[in-house]
Amino acid sequence: MPLVTAPITIGERAWIAADVFVAPGVTIGDGAVVTARSSVFSDIDPWTVAAGNPAESVKKRDFLSRETQPVV
Repeated sequence: MPLVTAPITIGERAWIAADVFVAPGVTIGDGAVVTARSSVFSDIDPWTVAAGNPAESVKKRDFLSRETQPVV
């Protein structure tokens, strides 16, 4: 069986936690978060939190911009 090589693409502002396996050819989108000890075998959408083995989308990352946050 030949060695499979393909580029792994990690987007800007993406977080990859400790001990994560990312398979060849996978793209992790901008701002995505992959939790610790996950195994990523397919692409992760931008601004998504993914976890597990195999890693699956847990939730979307939604946050307020500085302009829309209430002043306290």
